[in-house]
Amino acid sequence: MSGRTTLFHRAAVAIHEQLTLNQSEMPEGLPAVSWTECCRLSRLIEKAERKGWHAAVRRQQGLLAQAIRRLTVALNEMQESLALPKPGSIPTVRDVLADLQALSTEFGEIKVSTTNHTIGVLTDCVILDGVGLGRFEIVLDWEHLHETGAYDVIAQDGCAAETDSDTTHPHV
Repeated sequence: MSGRTTLFHRAAVAIHEQLTLNQSEMPEGLPAVSWTECCRLSRLIEKAERKGWHAAVRRQQGLLAQAIRRLTVALNEMQESLALPKPGSIPTVRDVLADLQALSTEFGEIKVSTTNHTIGVLTDCVILDGVGLGRFEIVLDWEHLHETGAYDVIAQDGCAAETDSDTTHPHV
């Protein structure tokens, strides 16, 4: 295996691991047990209030508060898991490696840094509506795949905006 292939393979494995992160923690379904416990405690509070059992009401309210916290945690975990890719849709290491090799073919040079957890490519000169904006480096930080902002687009050529020479494209 050449050094470049080995580097691509290491990156593919790391990216695959990042994509599968937290997959084993995905909840099976709604937290029905926690919900049922909250409903049960709520009924007990209503019953204790009807009978005037103030100490029992306070005790059950404390238990209900704990049950609601558990339910909230379970629902928050489920909500977060919905943003993750489904297990069947995660590409294999071989797929990721093929994508890296395709990037190399399309862009010529691909910079892979296993230390910084990044992959970078350099575009040709981008022309938009007849205006040359220059070349850009597109960098993916695979440690942040599940977050917004995993990509950086960095202008390589100082192509200033017409109205402000201190602003280079892309300026958004």
